[in-house]
Amino acid sequence: VGDVGAGKTTLLNAIIGELDIIKGNVEVNGRISYAPQEAWIFEASIRDNICFVEPYDAQRYKDVIQACELERDLQLLPYGDSTVVGERGISLSGGQKARISLARAVYRQADIYVFDDPLSAVDAEVAKRLLCNCFQQYLSTKIRLMVTHRVHNLKEADWIILLEAGVIEVQGTYEVLEQKISKRLSLTQEQVDKRPKLLHAESMLAKATEE
Repeated sequence: VGDVGAGKTTLLNAIIGELDIIKGNVEVNGRISYAPQEAWIFEASIRDNICFVEPYDAQRYKDVIQACELERDLQLLPYGDSTVVGERGISLSGGQKARISLARAVYRQADIYVFDDPLSAVDAEVAKRLLCNCFQQYLSTKIRLMVTHRVHNLKEADWIILLEAGVIEVQGTYEVLEQKISKRLSLTQEQVDKRPKLLHAESMLAKATEE
């Protein structure tokens, strides 16, 4: 966590090998799966977007669909997970794109899962379910590293790192850092909730269109 520009995404890019290390070193022990902040969807079926380069495993695929809150979306689409999306396919909402991008990262078999603010494009209720079903349950045996601006989710974290101006200001458990984090982070819950309100309006419009 940290203010905008604190170096959170830069740190993730260094860990996954997308940045050249000028000073110091990064040691990664295990296979990494990464979900970027901007959802990437290519022109293909939803199943192909999720499986990507990984072989299709029916049970794992079903579990990921449930964990990433995509079941209802697939039921509403004309051809389910065979629906083609992307440039010439059906258009998706920002929340749907975010969850498909998340599902792609989660479906990939890895030891370490790195997420750059994966809950920013979904509303508060969906974010709560994702945090529980995906990050805390489905990936419970894996190492999970998440950048987030949803301060209230920090209670569920095993370990918190507060970045400031590209360096670690402080780190520890939520119980130890609660007061310091609430004082130092300028992004309040009220500010965070402004984006989900827009997404909620989008989802309501989509629902009205379906009806």
